Amino acid sequence: MCIESVNELSIDDQLSIYKNFFEHAPIGLVRTDLETGDFLLANDYAARLLGFENADDMMKNGHSRDFYSDIERGMLIRELRKTGAVNSYEIERSGSLPHSV
Repeated sequence: MCIESVNELSIDDQLSIYKNFFEHAPIGLVRTDLETGDFLLANDYAARLLGFENADDMMKNGHSRDFYSDIERGMLIRELRKTGAVNSYEIERSGSLPHSV
C-alpha cells in the first residue's frame, strides 16, 4: 500500500494497519514508558525473544529493568532525548532472561 492511499484511509483503518504490522512484524518490537520503564506495548515475537510465552504474559510479568541496568537505560534515554531516535543500541542483559539487542 502506498503512502498516498494510506493517507486517504480513515484513522481507524490506519490504526488497524499499524496494529497488524506491529503484531505480525518478524522482529521484536517493544514500547516502554520513558519515565517508569513499564512495558506499554510489545509484540509476541519480542516476548518470545525475551523468554515469555506471549506479549500479554510479558506485559503482566515483565519489566524493562529485567533486561538492563538503570545506568544503561539512562544512557539510552539521554540519546533519545538528544537526537529523537536510537538505532542499533546494544545492551547487556542484567536479569535472568536471555540477552537482548
